[in-house]
Amino acid sequence: MLIRVQEERMKLSLAVDKETLCKEQGILYILYQWKGDIKVTKIGVTGKAIEDRVISILLSYFSKYREFPRLYPKRYRNTDKVYKKEAMLHKYFDKYRFKFDQPFSGHTEYFMDIPEELLLEAYDRCLKGENILETMPEQFGEIEYVPAEDYHDTPDSE
Repeated sequence: MLIRVQEERMKLSLAVDKETLCKEQGILYILYQWKGDIKVTKIGVTGKAIEDRVISILLSYFSKYREFPRLYPKRYRNTDKVYKKEAMLHKYFDKYRFKFDQPFSGHTEYFMDIPEELLLEAYDRCLKGENILETMPEQFGEIEYVPAEDYHDTPDSE
């Protein structure tokens, strides 16, 4: 019952969130999330407090996996052109994309094994209004990575 009430609140909150974000003003954030030993990075936007966004992710994740992951907001800042900046970061880190087996709120915005220095530098440059995609080839060079489709996040059987 409590989960259903929280889900209804989340739907209402998302409606308000979308209305706020239509103004192109919002918070661009980086969250770290762990499931067991696997650490993934979420790059997203919200028009509400970061704490509220973390709660909505936790509830949505729990509704699919029946467990709460550990989440840590690494960076979050209010900015203009928030959708453009989010899309730029998603494209910049596309080769690190991580796919979950089951959908939940924001599940398409996760990445894995991004070097933290590269992530934070791109985030800061993006917030300053730089087109980080112009420097993409030099940034990546010869990076070895495991494709996201080789990783699967499934609930542990007990």
